[in-house]
Amino acid sequence: MKKPLIELVDIDMYFTRSKSLLHKERRVHVLKKLNLKIYEGEILAVVGESGCGKTTVGRIITGLLKPTRGNLLYEGESAINILNMKSKAYKDAVQFIQQDSYAALNPVRTIFQSLYAPIKTKNQRMTHDEIYAEVYQNLVKVGLTPPEEILMKYPHQLSGGQRQRVLMARAISLKPKLIVADEPVSMIDVSLRLSILNLMMDLNKQMNISFVYITHDLATARYIANKGRIAVMYLGEIVELAPVEELLARPRHPYTQALLAAVPIPDPVLAKKDRVVPIKQAEHMDLTNRADGCSFYPRCPYGKEECTKGEIPYKSVEKTKYKCVREIKK
Repeated sequence: MKKPLIELVDIDMYFTRSKSLLHKERRVHVLKKLNLKIYEGEILAVVGESGCGKTTVGRIITGLLKPTRGNLLYEGESAINILNMKSKAYKDAVQFIQQDSYAALNPVRTIFQSLYAPIKTKNQRMTHDEIYAEVYQNLVKVGLTPPEEILMKYPHQLSGGQRQRVLMARAISLKPKLIVADEPVSMIDVSLRLSILNLMMDLNKQMNISFVYITHDLATARYIANKGRIAVMYLGEIVELAPVEELLARPRHPYTQALLAAVPIPDPVLAKKDRVVPIKQAEHMDLTNRADGCSFYPRCPYGKEECTKGEIPYKSVEKTKYKCVREIKK
């Protein structure tokens, strides 16, 4: 069986909200016993509404956050616990692309200076000319041609799409095995989003780079991970994990069904069909006093008393794993 490149094992994450005049200090349980495997060369889309913990998962994978409990394993070696690993090799192997491309680039550095620094840090013996040649080639790979027109510019002189490509060039300069892309197209014009998604798919094929694509947009998730998997998150838990086409055709978890029902359909005939999932209420569970059982129970139209008792186990139907007590026929 193929070993995972990255594995998250029983990850729990708490954030502490500081005291104020009106509120006492509170511990917010944002991730609950999260398990996830990411394989070499795959594209995995992580989907969910704002505040579900998607970005927190991405930051844990890249080592920017240390979880309260749990293990982060690299290349299937249980002896290599990345949480305690001081090696620079992991930092090079896993790169992070932020949502805000302008904030991710130093405004007083030229594009060449921003791309020069990580290569020089990793390869101290490389000459200036060798680094220039590599930076040049990386810009070509991400579609910023001719590079001469980009190298001496500052971030504010580029469009949002161009800055996002610069971030891609910076990420691939360290020869990563995995790139975590956090909402990389949400701040880009709709007309340019497809080109960025195609770029990531090309890098995946040409360089065998795995991608974790974090988004709240099911349409872009379906496009980029059309041959990969989708993980649906709700309040810090993965409630459903399946190949893209299987999940879209036969969603198993009530939350996934509600997400898909909320997507507008351009076909008026199909749009008239009853697709509404009758969510009971709009409010979420309080994560400061997280109850046992299913996190979606307060809003679920199919909720039963057994949903509130103990840990909800995963069930498997075909290639889908979902976290629900309901029995779904194949």
